[in-house]
Amino acid sequence: MRIKIKLLGQLKHSVGKDEIVLKTDDSTMPLPGLLKTISKISGLSQYFHGEGPRHDIILFVNGKDHRVYSNDHVFSENIEVTLIPISHGGIELYYVSWGDIEKYSRIVAEKTSTDKYKVDVIIGIMRGGIIPARLIADYLGVRNLGTIEVMFYQRPGETRHKPVIRQPLTLDISDKNILIVDDVSDTGKSLQVAVSAITLYGPSQIKTATLYLKPWTTFIPDYYGASVTKWIVFPWEKNEVKRELE
Repeated sequence: MRIKIKLLGQLKHSVGKDEIVLKTDDSTMPLPGLLKTISKISGLSQYFHGEGPRHDIILFVNGKDHRVYSNDHVFSENIEVTLIPISHGGIELYYVSWGDIEKYSRIVAEKTSTDKYKVDVIIGIMRGGIIPARLIADYLGVRNLGTIEVMFYQRPGETRHKPVIRQPLTLDISDKNILIVDDVSDTGKSLQVAVSAITLYGPSQIKTATLYLKPWTTFIPDYYGASVTKWIVFPWEKNEVKRELE
């Protein structure tokens, strides 16, 4: 098996090259084994900790964020890996303003109206989806607003493998048209878990919306405002992100 590793930003300066090619006798390689193999490369070990890359590193495997794959995923062909720093000399963080939040919440609401989808209840995914959900509810004139908490992200760039629901929905939504709202669809797993959970409450129909979409997501919402590749920093989490990156 051939593993081609591309290095961007400060990573290529740290290693002294922008590309590394490894050849192994293995015919298959599980995701944990791949991460372990990369972490042992001279000059790269400092960018890994635990079971994956450090919080300020994004790792793509065959064009997809490695977090999209399940932890037991097995690769059976040549692998192409790209390592991208998201701060400290790498790709800049994308700071979203309150004006941006209002703009894209309005765009989502307008798309919903254009689609003639009559929303009975809006459900915001905690924590990032709460404010967009409230704004969209205001634009659409929807009074029924609920929340559900799906724990997925631990730190910027670092995730849990399996999102879990910490706070279930407490609103009666049986036979209602639902709009589930989150701030961004990154890997898409949070939205998938939320939709699966909300389905159990017996709604008539479910549609989803996010302010932003990452091009590598496995879950494309019915409505979204814009596509962004950088790590998004929302106005309600600036200090949190700053603490995590220090």
